[in-house]
Amino acid sequence: MNKIEKLIAELCPGGVEFKPLGEVAMHSRSRIPSSSLSSESYVGVDNLLSEMRGKVASNYTPSSGASVSYQPGDVLIGNIRPYLKKIWLSDSRGGASQDVLVIRIKEKDRASLTPRFLYYSLASYDFFRYNMQHAKGAKMPRGDKIAIMKYLIPIPPLEVQHEIVRILDTFSELEAELEAELEARRKQYEYYRERLLSFDRSAPPPRCKTFDQSSVEYVELGELLNYEQPSKYLVESVEYDDKFTTPVLTAGKTFVLGYTSDTDGIYAASFAEPVIIFDDFTTAFKWVEFPFKAKSSAMKIITPKSGSRINIRYIYYAMKTIPYSPQDHARQWIRVYSRLRIPVPPLETQHEIVDILDKFDALVNDLSIGLPAEINARRRQYEYYRDRLLTFKEAV
Repeated sequence: MNKIEKLIAELCPGGVEFKPLGEVAMHSRSRIPSSSLSSESYVGVDNLLSEMRGKVASNYTPSSGASVSYQPGDVLIGNIRPYLKKIWLSDSRGGASQDVLVIRIKEKDRASLTPRFLYYSLASYDFFRYNMQHAKGAKMPRGDKIAIMKYLIPIPPLEVQHEIVRILDTFSELEAELEAELEARRKQYEYYRERLLSFDRSAPPPRCKTFDQSSVEYVELGELLNYEQPSKYLVESVEYDDKFTTPVLTAGKTFVLGYTSDTDGIYAASFAEPVIIFDDFTTAFKWVEFPFKAKSSAMKIITPKSGSRINIRYIYYAMKTIPYSPQDHARQWIRVYSRLRIPVPPLETQHEIVDILDKFDALVNDLSIGLPAEINARRRQYEYYRDRLLTFKEAV
């Protein structure tokens, strides 16, 4: 019998009391003026793209009256798909957008419920499933706040809460250490990518045997690439479900929005004929080598021009080094981006650079090998134990 089992047997042998979230906590609606917010103290759904630790930063400061406040110990929940599973425990004071639900333990319940235990309870798969079940109807794609506040929270004795938090914190710390190491490797990878694709140096890039400075040309992207509008490939049904097989893509951070039952108008990208999808407003882009549907018409599907001696994977890596950020909300490919120049070495050198960068990319991004695989395994282990540790027999 482990320590938690012993504590439960000793302190609550008859089971654990469950209470509706709204009975022990409230969702914050107190307003704060925009003058008290900075880019380091504002939280919106874009900050909830991954499980977070520590202070969240944003580049946006809302206008007066457009925010709710949060404080240390509050639990922040992304309240718009695909952010409904993103949970953050605040350790600071600031403002949150209306797309973030702020949960605060009531004063009378702070002696029986700890913020970290509440955080882990709301980060559980059980709460995520409950939340998604109530993100339907007129409130789509938002979660139903009234229903969320009816979610039943286990309230075990504080000794049990502290032990569960200690175990889950240990898992989180181990994962954070691995993520820090992975981030260092990603920076190293980016350094070598920049070095390999910088042909204005007298010395050859590291590990590149076929480098010849005199053979490098600087060519506009539009001279190398064709683009196609995604009109024929736009998804019709937005009723996404993982049981379907065709992904619906965006060139932004989310990339795969879901899977559709649509069978017509599928773009047949493949390993042999990959494409780059390009967001025409943000200039974000993604590499795609599988069939897909598109969500937005504000996308370009990029392919090599016939007869051009280019490796499109090389073009993809070269585009990652372009220091361009759009300054206005306008379609960028024809207007600006296609006119940007990149260095184009002979095809043999392109192949060699792609081979080197693909190996680096796999080391920092491939979930089947190296650190990404270890982090993924740790995360699955953490999620398994989190959900097990938060499963209690309910007191009668």
